Amino acid sequence: MFFAVLVRNLNDKFKFYQFSLSFNDSVGDVALGIYLSMALMGMNLLDLVGLAGPLLIVLCVQSVFLLLLTYFVIFRILGKNYDAAVMCAGLIGHDLGSTPTAVANMTTIQSRYGPSRKAMIIVPIIGAFLIDVFYQPFVVWFISAFVPNLAA
Repeated sequence: MFFAVLVRNLNDKFKFYQFSLSFNDSVGDVALGIYLSMALMGMNLLDLVGLAGPLLIVLCVQSVFLLLLTYFVIFRILGKNYDAAVMCAGLIGHDLGSTPTAVANMTTIQSRYGPSRKAMIIVPIIGAFLIDVFYQPFVVWFISAFVPNLAA
């Protein structure tokens, strides 16, 4: 991703190649749709029937807490402007799903109200790269520290 940002910024400055933003957006939308479809098609929902009640309670509590935190804290910290609103939509998508969900949320808002270049640079980089770099080792450490005899 950092390489893509570097290439894009250098191209904007030196005009090596004329990018078609509409083509780029179309390819991104198709790829995102395929990814989300494949992720949902791979799930066996019958295995999750017993977890439906507890999962629904956790999801409702998480959603309410996330909406309150996003509106009363995060939106205000980010500056209470359009870019902040789009980034908050990305935060909600990321917290309730994954980085592709965050991008889908932001794309939906931008298709109605206009582009937010700042949000489309910050949220995917933070969500897909930095979070994954720090999150995976933390999860492995947490499981090995608090779940005894997991490897056995």
